[in-house]
Amino acid sequence: VSEVIPLPPREDRLVRCLWAHNEEHHTPSVVSASELMQAVWGTEASTYASQDLHKLVSFIREKIEIDPEKPRFLQNDRGKGYILDAFPLPEIKEE
Repeated sequence: VSEVIPLPPREDRLVRCLWAHNEEHHTPSVVSASELMQAVWGTEASTYASQDLHKLVSFIREKIEIDPEKPRFLQNDRGKGYILDAFPLPEIKEE
């Protein structure tokens, strides 16, 4: 069952970055924390810490995971970054 889950702008930018990375590589792949922070906060990324990114990921997991403590879709590859494992990818409508 497909459901539209509205996301605040920062969460939306994070998911779109992960999504674009998967489309580019044609498979779920790791996106570094620094790349995600740049996608989410842009030029202000250096003023945020990795804990801020982790908190943002936690908010998204609360919305998309059946069990946010044992994520299936939005996973962490410790020390490397995050993976959005949601293949096959449905289309994301551009706004």
